[in-house]
Amino acid sequence: MKYRFYKNGGLRVVLLGIVMLMMLCSTARATTVIDTLDTFDGWNVFATDSHDDAHGGDGYEADYLFYKLDGQELSLGLQTRFNVEGTEMEFDNHLHDSGDHTHIAGYYGGYFAGDLALSFDGDVSGSGGSGYEYAVDFGLYTEAYGGYYRKQVSVSQDAHGDHGHDTGTDAEGLYGGVSWRNDLIYDSSAPFAMTDSDTPDGIVGALMSNDTGTEEKNGFLSYYRKVVLNLANVSGVSSENDVDVHWTMSCGNDEIDGHIIGGNPVPEPTTIALLGIGLAGFGGSYLRRRRRQKKAA
Repeated sequence: MKYRFYKNGGLRVVLLGIVMLMMLCSTARATTVIDTLDTFDGWNVFATDSHDDAHGGDGYEADYLFYKLDGQELSLGLQTRFNVEGTEMEFDNHLHDSGDHTHIAGYYGGYFAGDLALSFDGDVSGSGGSGYEYAVDFGLYTEAYGGYYRKQVSVSQDAHGDHGHDTGTDAEGLYGGVSWRNDLIYDSSAPFAMTDSDTPDGIVGALMSNDTGTEEKNGFLSYYRKVVLNLANVSGVSSENDVDVHWTMSCGNDEIDGHIIGGNPVPEPTTIALLGIGLAGFGGSYLRRRRRQKKAA
């Protein structure tokens, strides 16, 4: 009787554990994974987002950052489910009492694609992303999230009385000495879009190409941007510099950050020491084998 009771009790415990495991599996949040796009075959992935951390769902996910380096030409790629292609849509931006409409590029659910933030000095510390001293502007119309009355964000100004107003659009290019506008819902995602620059027309010859497109991957429409920078035209910067890269959208629902090690990294002392030990061991083994061969002869 005691054995039967123990046996039945153990069975009940096992069954209860199985039921609880099934309940946990049914309530767990599924991870939405999307693969890298075919257009980035042969590129290096240097940042991967968690794929399921965007506030608001899949449409705000920033998935990957890519790079290639060819001499002084640095190619950077962004893959995201947020629209960075620049599809034009009609939208009332609430800036005009007359109800005028404007065409918006990079629009998703009332939010806008930000600029690609770059740093070449190895230090990205500072409030509001001030450590990122460069920006790649894709040439898209941009507004900051400011509640109902959104504000255009750009370096370019339209004259208005005795002062200028942001146009919301800058010429595509690489800009230096950048200041950032960060009217985000999630402030931790800063920086968002440049609002001032020491090179208001962009760094001449720095942006060589700016390509965009879409692909369907894993059942999702995925957008991409590819830019090629000629670092030879950027004063004080070369392919030997490390590069920090950051991107987000005007809500800050998701962000992605990555770090590229410039040039050819020098092995750390521990790596060199381990290599030396390995070579010494190989040499000792070879000498012992030769001595045994001589004795056998």
